[in-house]
Amino acid sequence: MRNQGVEVIGISVDQDLETLRKFIDQFHLTFTIGRDPNQELAHRYGTFKYPETYIVDRDGRVAEKIIGPIDWQDPRIIAFVQDLANPNGAPAPLKH
Repeated sequence: MRNQGVEVIGISVDQDLETLRKFIDQFHLTFTIGRDPNQELAHRYGTFKYPETYIVDRDGRVAEKIIGPIDWQDPRIIAFVQDLANPNGAPAPLKH
């Protein structure tokens, strides 16, 4: 959904940079990955289980927090993100 203005940013808490690089290569990740080896950002957001997903709106507010793995091909997730990306729309709360 990049062409709709959606950007994915991953944050890794891996302390070993080489482990992170291997993970990126293994899964052919092409989105930006930041590092948080001291878990400062994780602490600020209240992250306690990995993975956690934060869907942030155009104003920088957390629109949804999902704890645990997520199926990004799920039509509910796609619709939610598309609605959020639409400058005229506001998505209904995500039911998961």
